[in-house]
Amino acid sequence: MADPRASLSAAGLEDGPPRFWCPIDTKPPATNDDDDDDRPLLIYIPGLDGSGFAAMRQWRSISAAFQLECLTIPASDRTSALNLAKIIASRVATAKREQPNRSVCLLGESMGGLLALLAASEAARNVDRLYLANPASSFDRAPIAAVAPSFPIFPEPLYEALPLVLAPVLIDPVKSTRRVIARTVNDGEAMTSADDVDLNALLTSDPGAVADALLTVLTGFQRTLIECLPKATLAHRLEILRDGCAALDDAALARIQCKTLVLAGDSDLLLPSEEEATRLKQALPNCVTRTYSGVSHAILQDPSVDFSRVVQEYSCYPSLPARRRRRRNKPTHKNNNEPLRRFDNWLPPREEDLAEAKQFLDPQRRLHSPVFLSQHADGRVVRGLGAVPPLNSEKSSGNKPVLFVGNHQLLAGDLGQLIDGLHANTGCWVRGLAHPFVVGGAGAAGGNAGPGGAAGGGSFLRRFGAVPVSGRSLVSLLSNGEPCLLFPGGVREAYKLKNEEYKLLWPEKPEFVRAANRHGALIVPFAAVGAEDCLDLVLDTSEVRNLPDFLGGEARRRADSVRGPRMGGAAEAQLAGESFLSPVAVPNGKLERWYFFFGSPVDMSETGEFAHATEDADIASAAYAEVKRRCQHGLDYLLRERSNDPFQSFLPRVAYEQMYGKSAPTFPLR
Repeated sequence: MADPRASLSAAGLEDGPPRFWCPIDTKPPATNDDDDDDRPLLIYIPGLDGSGFAAMRQWRSISAAFQLECLTIPASDRTSALNLAKIIASRVATAKREQPNRSVCLLGESMGGLLALLAASEAARNVDRLYLANPASSFDRAPIAAVAPSFPIFPEPLYEALPLVLAPVLIDPVKSTRRVIARTVNDGEAMTSADDVDLNALLTSDPGAVADALLTVLTGFQRTLIECLPKATLAHRLEILRDGCAALDDAALARIQCKTLVLAGDSDLLLPSEEEATRLKQALPNCVTRTYSGVSHAILQDPSVDFSRVVQEYSCYPSLPARRRRRRNKPTHKNNNEPLRRFDNWLPPREEDLAEAKQFLDPQRRLHSPVFLSQHADGRVVRGLGAVPPLNSEKSSGNKPVLFVGNHQLLAGDLGQLIDGLHANTGCWVRGLAHPFVVGGAGAAGGNAGPGGAAGGGSFLRRFGAVPVSGRSLVSLLSNGEPCLLFPGGVREAYKLKNEEYKLLWPEKPEFVRAANRHGALIVPFAAVGAEDCLDLVLDTSEVRNLPDFLGGEARRRADSVRGPRMGGAAEAQLAGESFLSPVAVPNGKLERWYFFFGSPVDMSETGEFAHATEDADIASAAYAEVKRRCQHGLDYLLRERSNDPFQSFLPRVAYEQMYGKSAPTFPLR
């Protein structure tokens, strides 16, 4: 942690009243227009130290998505809790007056969480999002509240030693020691991950290095706390906590209507943060929580906590103004340089997300050498996705929204390659419409494994643009010009029964066709084969359901409790018999090649063949049948032509690729 006093002194913030300042020099993402930077404003409200430097680990990633300001409360300041809340509320109101279309968010940690709640209650109409990290709104119920008032009357030597006693309560000395050891002596840059540091081994081989690192952590923590919290300052901050908790009654909480995200460490020894997160979720009308295992009170300092990522995963990033819903840093179709509008409040994956995805995509790619083919309107098939329409619906470009519709393979293990291949070939992230159980709510963020299990849990899929499948989601994506991806067969098709290999299992209702027609979209039918051949279905869903209760009873009950997706206002699942009861499938050792075929588009715009599908049920049914026919044609084409691929099997393919250092060719195109 930087020396907060020196940094505040350099910024002219060491003394005086509470003030807001930007602690990091950032520029807004590049845009192609002259609009002001209207990223959401995030105001960070600090804990007891008052400096704002406790969150510096998060500053860089926060600034990629938000305009960042920090409130600094100098050690000499004696503003009361309610007046601090009014100061914050006033800054929120000013920000709204300056840029009415910009969202304003509050992030409060510890004492700052309590102040953020009070300020959000004061400025309820102006706060768009409220983020709380181990908020001290539980201070009056914590054991520390009984003993903390005695700290300021300690003799000076005892008071100076107090941070050493509190260090295990406020921070995690073991994690901090690992971080110190993981840094080079020369420039302080991490030379290895702190998680890879084996303290037990080091204690045996070099105990002095561990002792020095621990001493660095403790002395730095002691110096920071003593400089930021002289005895008189601590006494005042404890008064803020007492008065703030007293003022935050049920009526104050009831005034907070904005979406709220509470982050809690289950190893917080200072405050009952996990219990407080549960209480706030019940008290606030629009609140979600995330609990971190093994994380202590200083939650934003913990390396396992990535604030910007969890905001994205829990769908708590505020919407941008419509004029700025653009993907600022991603190219669009290779033949079109116009920026692509971005759906509501999603941010494209960061470098860390891409690196995480590569860990399973790269091995898959080496094993299966995916082939991507696309078909022009005249029937000509080309390698790559050059025949796919531009994925851009900006009115100035004259392009139309694109909806990809295709088949699920068994367990949808190819989903990652499909999304990655579309991005690699078009430069755009295609938004997947997935079962609500996988991506629908915050509860999925823990990593519920469903179809597409190789692609990770719900939180991971949401980082790459997935949204819960519904008529409203599809309409929102198409209206914002987002290219999107739909599997009409849903879970039923991903969880096939035996003898249903490569069978299209689609519902009868053509709801997505009507939505596409309403927004003048192009539907691109696609087919995927190969992944299904790599698995043997030991027990299908029906057989799992018939297992004795002691084997499959709990799984059946969980699956039966999952509600189906809603399309076109229908509450029933997409297909009769659809269930989230997973079959039992095992790899069979066949490392077959994977193939993706994108057929010629079905034009659902007003100039297309199916222009009146929204009003005419017969036209809608005909359009639906045509999409399904083209998808089936793609399946038949791949299943037939792959037998002519000299590198369909693994051994000749890997030999060729090792020898020539490039992907092996495939069958001749016809």
